[in-house]
Amino acid sequence: MRHKQIEGEIKYRFACLLLNQMLKDKFITNDELISFKKKLIKKYKPIISVLEEIDEKDN
Repeated sequence: MRHKQIEGEIKYRFACLLLNQMLKDKFITNDELISFKKKLIKKYKPIISVLEEIDEKDN
């Protein structure tokens, strides 16, 4: 893994943690969570994102 890939993975995972907490605290809806995660995947291109259950074709 290259440094840029590792950095993208860390940023993506950290942002997901924040989004999940925001969902739990009811600051965002589940639809907003999915929308934000799709944007994060496009921006950071994390390797592990292939395990996410977000449908890329909805972008």
